[in-house]
Amino acid sequence: MTCTLKQLAEQLNVSIGTVSLALRNSPLVAEKTRKRIIELAESQDYVQSSFGRALQSRCSKLIGVLLPTLTSSFFNELLQGAGEGAVSSGYGLMLGWITEDKEYTNPQITLMLEKEIDALIIASHGKNFDFYANRFIRRNKPVVYCNGSPSENCSSVCTDDVLGGKLAVQALAEYGHKKILCAQYYSSRWAGNQAAASQYGVQLVPFTDYNAVLPLFAGDRDITGIVCHSDEGASLVMHTLRHHGYSDTGDFSIIGYNDLSIASHPEFQLTTVAQQRKNLGSTAVEIALEQLKNPGNHPTHRLLDPFLVKRQTLNPARRRKK
Repeated sequence: MTCTLKQLAEQLNVSIGTVSLALRNSPLVAEKTRKRIIELAESQDYVQSSFGRALQSRCSKLIGVLLPTLTSSFFNELLQGAGEGAVSSGYGLMLGWITEDKEYTNPQITLMLEKEIDALIIASHGKNFDFYANRFIRRNKPVVYCNGSPSENCSSVCTDDVLGGKLAVQALAEYGHKKILCAQYYSSRWAGNQAAASQYGVQLVPFTDYNAVLPLFAGDRDITGIVCHSDEGASLVMHTLRHHGYSDTGDFSIIGYNDLSIASHPEFQLTTVAQQRKNLGSTAVEIALEQLKNPGNHPTHRLLDPFLVKRQTLNPARRRKK
């Protein structure tokens, strides 16, 4: 059973107000009395509720984070960065799960508003997400999109995917690959793929369905490079092509995206374009806190540079025998 403020006061024969002031280190309470109260509170594992003060000040020291999933290590690491950034600034996180289904997500938004969270981070984007963001904007609470295109009047931090697309095609081109299968999943990455292809004189063969990779690859011996939209997609392609007798050290080179833990596994050793996943989360918190300190400022938008991580799946191009 938890100890209450009243019980502490009764044990020390002082008023509840004196206990409350002492626990806030108020100079209005004599140092000796303050020390006795604090020592007793610690021994009783007393935690002073900030709920009433939050309602009065409308400041809860909580930042809400809406995530589409936590089963992906990408979002695990993003959340880790957000958590570390919040803790270092004296804040905590309140988590919720976001989908396109308003009946599922909106009650969570209402709960966050009831708890008077100070700011919101949305770690995804969808057609209904602007509706959720606007519920906070109307209350002058900053909203930061992390890893997604921001709604109007919202800040954002995301990876420079145009640069990421360039890095993937550039790496293959520098190893002599002239014809590359390229995942056309994200417009910004595709724009970067095309820019590098134009610069290096490379031909891109787009695909949007991983089931199409094998027939496209098997039907054209000039294709020697493959760019995927994720490390999971790249591992799937590697497994499929290996199963059909192709070698990722001779018949093709392949590049993923994200640099998740699977990329460094011995069975893959995948070259990939790495995102600064933890920095995405910590930067989102940093932007939210800046907006809280300067509520009149315009929304902030930041891009974090990705970088290429070279492993065993990037090799000089060789024309296949089959």
